Amino acid sequence: MMGNILPFTPLWASPPGRTIRTRLDEIGLGVPEFAERLGTPVPVARGLLDGRETITIDLARRLSGLLGASAEFWVARDCQYRDDLVRVETSQWLEELPVREMTKFGWIPPQPDWASRADACLSFFGVEDLAQWRSAYEPMLAATRMRTSMAVPSRRPAIAAWLRKATQDAGTIATAPWNAAALQDSLDAVKALTRAKNPGIFLPRLQSLLASSGVALVVLRALPGCPASGAALFLSPDRAMIAVSGRFLADDQFWFTVTHEIGHLLLHQPNHAILDDPSSPGGADNPEEQEANQFAAETLLPAGIRAQVPAQALTARDVISLAQAAGVTPGIVVGQLQFTGRLGYDQLNSLKRRYTWNGPNLGTA
Repeated sequence: MMGNILPFTPLWASPPGRTIRTRLDEIGLGVPEFAERLGTPVPVARGLLDGRETITIDLARRLSGLLGASAEFWVARDCQYRDDLVRVETSQWLEELPVREMTKFGWIPPQPDWASRADACLSFFGVEDLAQWRSAYEPMLAATRMRTSMAVPSRRPAIAAWLRKATQDAGTIATAPWNAAALQDSLDAVKALTRAKNPGIFLPRLQSLLASSGVALVVLRALPGCPASGAALFLSPDRAMIAVSGRFLADDQFWFTVTHEIGHLLLHQPNHAILDDPSSPGGADNPEEQEANQFAAETLLPAGIRAQVPAQALTARDVISLAQAAGVTPGIVVGQLQFTGRLGYDQLNSLKRRYTWNGPNLGTA
């Protein structure tokens, strides 16, 4: 795919202007005199020196007549510089991608060298080169509404990779046409699934339940540089996607993320991805995030149940009783009460169920 990228060489690019400036120093010409003798405006002359101006055949002939060397030399010198720039920019892009994890997770095949890794990553995104990637993914990333943890550094290429893989996986899931009423009606069944301990049991059921409402559910391991817990997106007017990363590997976070993303689909019907970390305070001033948070909180632990929270110090028995009344797992109640400040984040965490990754699959810890 990257036929214009040479095999790995030192990652730097020297503009033709460096050669031009050396020759100007030798013959004692300043920039204004250089521009005058070359027959170009001063900004064009400066552009030749700093690499912004491409050396055309006409400019190459003028440079040859003024500074020596052949016109072919100057054209080749500029072409080599442009190729070097592509290689340097592609290398910087690769550094922003979690290539090791993408290879480990089987998203791209192992590669022996830099150029092959670049080809594999471009192929993963379905583009020929970095210019195409920017054209395809920069607008998507600009339109994506992101609310992620301030404590976890984010990198835009890593976010694009996670969303790309999630969308690919969603494409393999058969769904009925989008049906908002059916999704709303399925919320009690979703809550009932929270009581299942093993993701190997509840995930297929959850995927089937959501698919019947037109939603493809993808559970996809998080990448370094993509600190999202989940994402919601309409892939077409009749088909939506929820992606969940399982980043915190706990039942309260997992189920809050699922219901938070369901809230986005029902309330906002986004045609660009909403990337979320529902545990982050970063969306406190965002009305859509407030609405999705409120939707998830009311779904999992309705106001009537919250009103039953004892005023005194809470015990495990209190939490279990509240969970039974709400029809959810006790860990969800702990998480909700921690989020609202009723419990400290160090309290009653033993009631949460923990998950782990078994390869690409979420399992019990």
